[in-house]
Amino acid sequence: MSTGFIKMSANPGQRLALWRKNKGLSQRALGSAMDVSQGYIGDIEGGRCEPSRNFLIRLQERFGLRADYILYGAGDPVAPETPPPRTRADDMVLMISGVEVGKVYAEFGLNLSKDALWKEGTWFCNELVARMKYPDDGDELEALLPEVRELLRTRLHNRKRS
Repeated sequence: MSTGFIKMSANPGQRLALWRKNKGLSQRALGSAMDVSQGYIGDIEGGRCEPSRNFLIRLQERFGLRADYILYGAGDPVAPETPPPRTRADDMVLMISGVEVGKVYAEFGLNLSKDALWKEGTWFCNELVARMKYPDDGDELEALLPEVRELLRTRLHNRKRS
């Protein structure tokens, strides 16, 4: 019998791996979002260890992924009424975006009001996230920062010329 997601006979690690892949997350990105190592995710998925109770609780809190589905394959993986999760990584990207905007504006000798910083920081954050394949991957974020910084510099340069 199948849940429509993965066979009931699969083990918890196989169910976690399939769910993670369907979400487009790497082991590293999931580990980062869950405050565990990539190795721990790999150990669960490889059947070398069972997910801890705390890990299962955080999976439900952050992604709506139900523990009884992961452990036993019972029911739907995610409860339908679960809102999209907000992770610490979301907050971190927004914070980094504000800092980066402040640096670029300082290069141009421009000051920002709190409202303008929020607006520009949100724009910067959206630009970063739109370019990211794995939004919780810190290495990908670091690699994209120069590209978005340059885009902001171009916007500011064009504003000055107008």
